Amino acid sequence: MIWNVVLLVVLVICLIVEVRRIIQQKFKRDLIVFIAVWGLAVVCLTAHMLELPGFKPLDWIAAVTQPINKLMP
Repeated sequence: MIWNVVLLVVLVICLIVEVRRIIQQKFKRDLIVFIAVWGLAVVCLTAHMLELPGFKPLDWIAAVTQPINKLMP
């Protein structure tokens, strides 16, 4: 249980540091991708903390890549 809290703290620190850096560089697409992957990590960590069954690898890869593919010209 303590590792879940440590990972959550690391994710929050990563969010703060990286979002500032991406905003300074003004890359909207990078920010969207980062937030999507970060959100997926938080959802997976929360599901693990609640002892819910996890995603199959191909399911979460598809969940991340489909919205990104829609953004591509």
